[in-house]
Amino acid sequence: MNNTLYIFIDESGNFDFSPKGTRFFVVSAYITIEPVNLTADISILRYGLLRSGHEQESFHATEDKQFIRDAMYKIISKSKSYYSFIYTEKVKLPANLQNKKQSYTLSIKVLLSNILDYEKKLAKKYDQIIVIMDKVLIKEEKSYLYKIIRPELKKFNTRFELYFFQTKSDHNAQIADYGSWAKYVGLEREEWRPFESIKHLVRLDINIFDT
Repeated sequence: MNNTLYIFIDESGNFDFSPKGTRFFVVSAYITIEPVNLTADISILRYGLLRSGHEQESFHATEDKQFIRDAMYKIISKSKSYYSFIYTEKVKLPANLQNKKQSYTLSIKVLLSNILDYEKKLAKKYDQIIVIMDKVLIKEEKSYLYKIIRPELKKFNTRFELYFFQTKSDHNAQIADYGSWAKYVGLEREEWRPFESIKHLVRLDINIFDT
């Protein structure tokens, strides 16, 4: 049986580094070897919402109603997989990093490096690693990001693939979105209730200034 590690990455906050932008920027990863584990429950929730008259194309924490978020976090809390986070207070970044390209790629590199180090400590062996990211970057930025994180993936000494998909295309990507939003609203608004519901799934929680 193919033994594959899936890493789904999403972000919360924005790339506006002016006083009008968000205070924090969060990147989350949902790491699993069982990508179908929660998909049935999430599909059941979605079809139930459709039957009830809710136009639910996919799940997105910032847009979903509170009762839908509650239902999603209840499903996610049953996961056998884990989350990893990296976050930063944007104003504290050096001036040369206060832009989308540099801040995002640095966050991804540090996050992936720590995830793979964690997996090595667990002495896990995988046939391949698949990293799936939100389509937040333009083509040139994706190429730059690939060059940055490829050496991190190669350190694991196994096959790897890097894909860029719309979050709405995959339930696991939506689980990553729900994770990043939970961490973000905790930091940005001191609203920690969503994060508390998934805290037991968190293995790495990194302030980029501590790395």
